[in-house]
Amino acid sequence: MKARVPGTMGAMETVTPTPAPSLGRASFSASRTTGVRAVAARSATAPTLGHQLERDRLEQRAMRVRQVIHALRERAAARDTAGGAPRPLRAAIEDFGRELAELERRLRHHAPAGRR
Repeated sequence: MKARVPGTMGAMETVTPTPAPSLGRASFSASRTTGVRAVAARSATAPTLGHQLERDRLEQRAMRVRQVIHALRERAAARDTAGGAPRPLRAAIEDFGRELAELERRLRHHAPAGRR
């Protein structure tokens, strides 16, 4: 196929396109593929932003639950001298304890690869 070359001021110069891709195009696609592999390899070892945010959220929640358990245990200890802690207070401590155990399990799952 012959095509007219634009910008030749009306001269009848023609060019025959080659079916093979140019070296520049081949090296571009090779470098792009290599870059994709490098990013994939890096993301397999480095945690994603979402993973880090989830871990931060779990750590904050676990800290708050520990504080609540501490405060409830203090109330229960104060009540023990005056006839014992009420059943709802003991149940709340147990419930928060189960939640804390679940949060700690999830935090172990979210631990960086080197700390598992």
